[in-house]
Amino acid sequence: MKKNRKEDKIIAIIPARGGSKRIKNKNLINFFGKPIINYSLELAINSKIFDKVLVSTDSKKIIKTAKKKKIDTPFLRSKKNSSDSATIRDVLLEVLNKLKRNNQNFKYCCCIYPTSVFLKKSQILKSFKKLKKNKLDTIITVSKFQNIILKSFEINKNGMVKMNYPKYMNKMSQNFKDYYFDSGQFFWIDIDSFLKSKKIIGKKTGSVILPNILCHDINTYEDLDQARFKYSYLKSLKKNDLWKIN
Repeated sequence: MKKNRKEDKIIAIIPARGGSKRIKNKNLINFFGKPIINYSLELAINSKIFDKVLVSTDSKKIIKTAKKKKIDTPFLRSKKNSSDSATIRDVLLEVLNKLKRNNQNFKYCCCIYPTSVFLKKSQILKSFKKLKKNKLDTIITVSKFQNIILKSFEINKNGMVKMNYPKYMNKMSQNFKDYYFDSGQFFWIDIDSFLKSKKIIGKKTGSVILPNILCHDINTYEDLDQARFKYSYLKSLKKNDLWKIN
């Protein structure tokens, strides 16, 4: 791992709780021959930018997996932040405040989600350069909505359709601006700003746009099957084109 100057020390935090209602042991499920969390662990290590890589978890099985990669798991996540209602903000606050009390201070933090199997080292490095260059508080990964959300519908309990935004019903598709969503792959924060505001997305939040094919949230078995299909497809490309989509 890289050794940065004291004032520029960087930490990667991988939040990976043990409980998962929809996919049992989701963060340890086999994904092409290894636990799915290993993709994030290996990415953090191979990025060679971090002074420390840490896993926040309440699971002894995940700790065991992380230790095989020589990843630090200095403390178990609290029961409060291991529940279904715990937010990523609260998890990061817990970790960073504990480290600070132990005189382990860092300037920047990259939060890498444990099922981010499509991430590349270049995305981590380029986004960090953008964070520093523009003196941002946060950088998040986003992807473009493929459909026009202003033409969306809701369906009531009787199965009847109602437009959410009726005034846009007859507007031509090419006249809509693009909208984006948090792709949930990773994000960077300036730690001092985060600890002060306790907000991940604030006034100085930048973005890195990722193509939809390289973003995939895994919450259900259907999501998992789709991720495996996409991963197989990308692996099937010619070597020079592998992960070329960026």
